[in-house]
Amino acid sequence: MRTRTTDALVIGGGMTGVGVLRDLALRGIRALLVERGDLAAARLGVSAPCRTADEPAVARPFDPVTGAASPAFWMGQPLARVEEDQSYGELLCECELITRARLVAAIEAGAANLDDVRRTVRLGMGPCQGGFCVYRAAALLHESREGAGDQGATAATNLALHDFLEERWRGITPVLWGDQLRQERLDELIYLGTLGVDTLPTTLPDAAWLVPVSPAAVLPTAERTTVADDS
Repeated sequence: MRTRTTDALVIGGGMTGVGVLRDLALRGIRALLVERGDLAAARLGVSAPCRTADEPAVARPFDPVTGAASPAFWMGQPLARVEEDQSYGELLCECELITRARLVAAIEAGAANLDDVRRTVRLGMGPCQGGFCVYRAAALLHESREGAGDQGATAATNLALHDFLEERWRGITPVLWGDQLRQERLDELIYLGTLGVDTLPTTLPDAAWLVPVSPAAVLPTAERTTVADDS
């Protein structure tokens, strides 16, 4: 059996794992990335090959959001649902094509926070990384909590919004550059400059990540623009 010596082991691929691996490589650190499934299979002694490329996925007995019978997920499924229901005007997440009805259903299914909603309907997983949909989902979460008689609905929703944005920021930081960096700067202007999420009442202590950063510190030299002050 071949062995390999490494300084760091990154478990799990995806955007975050690849970003961490790239960052370690740029620092001269020998790192190895492995998929969690492969690592678990090796630990359990399972050596059977993966057959998902040759065998169709088993259909789910029901949709976890609506409870209705549902086939296995396929790439064009969200768009097909929107077209079938003619619910174009109900989209609250344009990137992942999530309608208001699906967000409400995910919350009413027992979501304790916005991260639970993300796992169910992929909230904030698109190109904008939650820039235009998370505050809408937060409003629905607040309506649900307040309707249930939760006296701390406002603080709980603010905390959920803080936590969600912090997790998105941690995940995307290693790969910020170019278009993604510009998008993240826009998200910062939306949530800090317009909505002022760093001033919302919450039990969360002051969060260091919610500190406005000047464009000169964020954008590469080629990306900076000078705005004349006519006043």
